[in-house]
Amino acid sequence: PIENGRFAGGPVTVLTVPAGELDALPSLGKLYLTDEQKEQLLEDAGVAPSFLWIFDLRKGENECTCNAANRGLRISEDQVEVPHEYLMSDEDVEKMLDSLEN
Repeated sequence: PIENGRFAGGPVTVLTVPAGELDALPSLGKLYLTDEQKEQLLEDAGVAPSFLWIFDLRKGENECTCNAANRGLRISEDQVEVPHEYLMSDEDVEKMLDSLEN
């Protein structure tokens, strides 16, 4: 659930991204995480994928969470909010996608 432009469904980690990097992504683009960002997620949430799918909450992009995994919710010019509830390892994402195809 989104309330006042922020994720309200549980714990999150807010990652800061270098200026301009988010603007360079296409809509629903992949943000590849730095080692430092992965370490922060691992410490905060216990799991750290190699990338996040970025949705811009400022534009009202995609509040649906069906089969959601590794979403980063853009909340400002240089910040992404990462809901812990939807974080999965790269391996677990592969398994989920395989199960959806079968």
